Amino acid sequence: MATVLATSPKATRPAGALRVNGLHHLALLTGDMDATVHFYTEVLDLPLVLTDAPPAGALDRHYFFDVGAGGTLAFFSRKGAPPPAELKAGSTIGSMHHVALTLDRMEDLGRLKQRLTDHGLVFREVDHGYCQSVYVKDPVNDIQLEFSVWTVEASPEHPHQQDPHPTPAARRLLGQA
Repeated sequence: MATVLATSPKATRPAGALRVNGLHHLALLTGDMDATVHFYTEVLDLPLVLTDAPPAGALDRHYFFDVGAGGTLAFFSRKGAPPPAELKAGSTIGSMHHVALTLDRMEDLGRLKQRLTDHGLVFREVDHGYCQSVYVKDPVNDIQLEFSVWTVEASPEHPHQQDPHPTPAARRLLGQA
Protein backbone atom coordinates (compact mmCIF):
# COMPACT_ATOMS: atom_id res chain seq x y z
CA MET A 1 0.00 0.00 0.00
CA ALA A 2 1.25 3.47 -0.88
CA THR A 3 2.06 6.11 1.71
CA VAL A 4 -0.77 8.60 2.19
CA LEU A 5 0.12 12.28 1.92
CA ALA A 6 -0.90 14.63 4.72
CA THR A 7 -2.86 16.74 2.23
CA SER A 8 -3.92 16.53 -1.40
CA PRO A 9 -1.64 17.95 -4.09
CA LYS A 10 -2.81 21.48 -4.76
CA ALA A 11 -1.78 23.86 -7.49
CA THR A 12 0.58 26.52 -6.19
CA ARG A 13 -0.06 28.63 -9.27
CA PRO A 14 -2.56 28.65 -12.11
CA ALA A 15 -1.75 26.12 -14.82
CA GLY A 16 -0.58 26.97 -18.32
CA ALA A 17 -0.50 30.15 -20.35
CA LEU A 18 -4.25 30.67 -19.82
CA ARG A 19 -3.74 30.47 -16.04
CA VAL A 20 -6.45 27.87 -15.50
CA ASN A 21 -6.86 27.51 -11.75
CA GLY A 22 -9.44 24.77 -11.38
CA LEU A 23 -12.65 23.19 -12.55
CA HIS A 24 -15.61 25.56 -12.51
CA HIS A 25 -18.26 22.92 -13.14
CA LEU A 26 -18.88 19.65 -14.88
CA ALA A 27 -22.28 19.76 -16.60
CA LEU A 28 -24.30 16.54 -16.53
CA LEU A 29 -27.86 15.72 -17.57
CA THR A 30 -30.44 14.19 -15.23
CA GLY A 31 -33.89 12.81 -15.84
CA ASP A 32 -34.93 13.26 -12.18
CA MET A 33 -33.70 16.46 -10.54
CA ASP A 34 -35.45 15.80 -7.23
CA ALA A 35 -33.86 12.36 -6.79
CA THR A 36 -30.52 13.85 -7.90
CA VAL A 37 -30.78 16.53 -5.19
CA HIS A 38 -31.58 13.84 -2.61
CA PHE A 39 -28.62 11.62 -3.59
CA TYR A 40 -26.01 14.38 -3.75
CA THR A 41 -27.15 16.23 -0.61
CA GLU A 42 -28.48 13.47 1.66
CA VAL A 43 -26.23 10.54 0.70
CA LEU A 44 -23.01 12.25 -0.41
CA ASP A 45 -23.45 15.37 1.77
CA LEU A 46 -22.53 17.82 -1.02
CA PRO A 47 -24.00 21.29 -0.50
CA LEU A 48 -26.52 22.48 -3.10
CA VAL A 49 -25.12 25.95 -3.82
CA LEU A 50 -27.12 27.21 -6.80
CA THR A 51 -30.48 26.49 -8.38
CA ASP A 52 -31.33 28.09 -11.70
CA ALA A 53 -34.41 27.89 -13.92
CA PRO A 54 -33.50 29.52 -17.25
CA PRO A 55 -36.51 31.27 -18.82
CA ALA A 56 -35.99 29.88 -22.34
CA GLY A 57 -34.38 26.95 -24.12
CA ALA A 58 -34.46 23.17 -23.92
CA LEU A 59 -33.08 22.95 -20.37
CA ASP A 60 -35.43 23.83 -17.53
CA ARG A 61 -33.23 23.52 -14.43
CA HIS A 62 -29.54 23.93 -13.59
CA TYR A 63 -28.56 22.79 -10.06
CA PHE A 64 -24.98 23.06 -8.79
CA PHE A 65 -23.39 21.02 -5.97
CA ASP A 66 -20.18 22.24 -4.28
CA VAL A 67 -17.25 19.81 -4.64
CA GLY A 68 -14.67 22.10 -3.03
CA ALA A 69 -11.82 24.26 -4.32
CA GLY A 70 -14.33 26.40 -6.22
CA GLY A 71 -15.62 23.52 -8.37
CA THR A 72 -19.14 22.23 -8.78
CA LEU A 73 -21.06 19.36 -10.31
CA ALA A 74 -23.92 20.88 -12.29
CA PHE A 75 -26.97 18.85 -13.22
CA PHE A 76 -29.24 20.07 -15.99
CA SER A 77 -32.71 18.75 -16.71
CA ARG A 78 -34.51 18.92 -20.05
CA LYS A 79 -38.05 20.16 -20.50
CA GLY A 80 -40.38 17.25 -21.10
CA ALA A 81 -39.06 13.70 -21.23
CA PRO A 82 -35.70 12.58 -19.79
CA PRO A 83 -32.85 12.49 -22.32
CA PRO A 84 -32.61 9.26 -24.33
CA ALA A 85 -30.23 6.66 -22.93
CA GLU A 86 -29.32 5.04 -26.24
CA LEU A 87 -25.57 4.97 -25.60
CA LYS A 88 -23.91 3.15 -22.72
CA ALA A 89 -22.11 5.72 -20.55
CA GLY A 90 -18.36 5.85 -21.06
CA SER A 91 -18.38 3.59 -24.12
CA THR A 92 -18.27 6.16 -26.91
CA ILE A 93 -15.37 8.46 -27.87
CA GLY A 94 -16.12 11.85 -26.35
CA SER A 95 -18.48 10.49 -23.73
CA MET A 96 -17.76 10.77 -20.03
CA HIS A 97 -16.39 7.70 -18.29
CA HIS A 98 -16.70 8.83 -14.64
CA VAL A 99 -16.42 11.80 -12.29
CA ALA A 100 -13.53 11.73 -9.80
CA LEU A 101 -13.59 13.95 -6.73
CA THR A 102 -10.69 14.55 -4.34
CA LEU A 103 -10.87 13.93 -0.59
CA ASP A 104 -8.08 15.24 1.64
CA ARG A 105 -7.58 12.34 4.07
CA MET A 106 -8.09 8.61 4.38
CA GLU A 107 -10.42 9.39 7.31
CA ASP A 108 -12.68 11.23 4.83
CA LEU A 109 -12.69 8.13 2.61
CA GLY A 110 -13.66 6.07 5.66
CA ARG A 111 -16.55 8.43 6.44
CA LEU A 112 -17.73 8.17 2.83
CA LYS A 113 -17.68 4.36 2.98
CA GLN A 114 -19.76 4.47 6.17
CA ARG A 115 -22.30 6.87 4.59
CA LEU A 116 -22.61 4.62 1.53
CA THR A 117 -23.02 1.54 3.73
CA ASP A 118 -25.65 3.32 5.85
CA HIS A 119 -27.62 4.07 2.67
CA GLY A 120 -27.34 0.50 1.40
CA LEU A 121 -25.13 1.38 -1.57
CA VAL A 122 -22.55 -1.00 -3.02
CA PHE A 123 -19.07 0.43 -3.60
CA ARG A 124 -15.64 -0.86 -4.50
CA GLU A 125 -12.21 0.17 -3.27
CA VAL A 126 -9.13 0.46 -5.50
CA ASP A 127 -5.47 1.21 -4.70
CA HIS A 128 -4.20 2.82 -7.91
CA GLY A 129 -0.64 3.21 -6.62
CA TYR A 130 -0.92 7.01 -6.71
CA CYS A 131 -4.29 7.33 -4.93
CA GLN A 132 -6.76 5.30 -2.89
CA SER A 133 -10.27 5.34 -4.36
CA VAL A 134 -13.84 4.36 -3.66
CA TYR A 135 -16.19 3.92 -6.63
CA VAL A 136 -19.97 4.12 -6.38
CA LYS A 137 -22.71 4.40 -8.98
CA ASP A 138 -25.06 7.40 -8.76
CA PRO A 139 -28.31 5.41 -8.58
CA VAL A 140 -30.37 8.22 -10.11
CA ASN A 141 -28.29 9.22 -13.15
CA ASP A 142 -26.20 6.07 -13.75
CA ILE A 143 -22.94 8.03 -13.33
CA GLN A 144 -19.83 6.28 -12.02
CA LEU A 145 -18.38 8.40 -9.19
CA GLU A 146 -14.87 8.04 -7.82
CA PHE A 147 -13.70 9.58 -4.54
CA SER A 148 -9.90 9.63 -4.19
CA VAL A 149 -7.16 10.48 -1.72
CA TRP A 150 -3.76 11.24 -3.30
CA THR A 151 -0.96 9.03 -2.01
CA VAL A 152 1.95 10.41 -4.08
CA GLU A 153 2.91 13.92 -5.07
CA ALA A 154 2.08 14.55 -8.72
CA SER A 155 2.79 17.94 -10.26
CA PRO A 156 4.41 19.34 -13.41
CA GLU A 157 7.68 19.50 -11.45
CA HIS A 158 7.31 15.95 -10.07
CA PRO A 159 5.25 13.85 -12.50
CA HIS A 160 4.24 10.41 -11.29
CA GLN A 161 4.91 7.94 -14.10
CA GLN A 162 3.50 4.43 -14.25
CA ASP A 163 3.18 4.03 -18.03
CA PRO A 164 6.28 2.08 -19.15
CA HIS A 165 5.65 3.19 -22.76
CA PRO A 166 4.37 6.80 -22.73
CA THR A 167 3.04 8.25 -25.97
CA PRO A 168 5.49 10.29 -28.10
CA ALA A 169 3.91 13.58 -26.96
CA ALA A 170 4.18 12.54 -23.29
CA ARG A 171 7.84 11.50 -23.77
CA ARG A 172 8.63 14.94 -25.25
CA LEU A 173 6.93 16.72 -22.34
CA LEU A 174 8.75 14.52 -19.82
CA GLY A 175 12.12 15.12 -21.51
CA GLN A 176 12.41 11.52 -22.73
CA ALA A 177 12.18 12.22 -26.49
